[in-house]
Amino acid sequence: MKTLTAEEIAALVEKSVDKEKQRHEFSYDLTAKSVTELEGTGKVDFSGKEFEWGQRTILSPKRVTPGDPFGWWKLASGEYIIRLNEAINLPPNCVGIILPLDRITQNGAHHAPIIIEKSAPFVEILLQVGHVGIEIKENARISYLTVYQLD
Repeated sequence: MKTLTAEEIAALVEKSVDKEKQRHEFSYDLTAKSVTELEGTGKVDFSGKEFEWGQRTILSPKRVTPGDPFGWWKLASGEYIIRLNEAINLPPNCVGIILPLDRITQNGAHHAPIIIEKSAPFVEILLQVGHVGIEIKENARISYLTVYQLD
């Protein structure tokens, strides 16, 4: 198994905010595009025939600074679906892992590791926010991707 370099990972990622700032030696930062609040119960069964999406509400970011083109989501304690800006195009012999950045976990929020085994035109993560809440700016780097090439 080989860990891809950031340059190799960057070639697999589309719709980045800033490819230079998002690249690190062996990882690539992923950014927040939208935030959705879960508001209703979904249904999950074995076959998928009775699957139903839970009710969701898209949250609008609020502009804080005049002239700033990007707003902030002020998230209270709870669970939120974050859609990332980036699309990931994995070759068949690769697997990607998405983890939360320290800047998120050190501010009381986190998401589970996500394993990507095929191309993903979009990625959504379930962000869990602790009791003090968190504020996230549009396009903030919140997660990172590492990619491994399998033998």
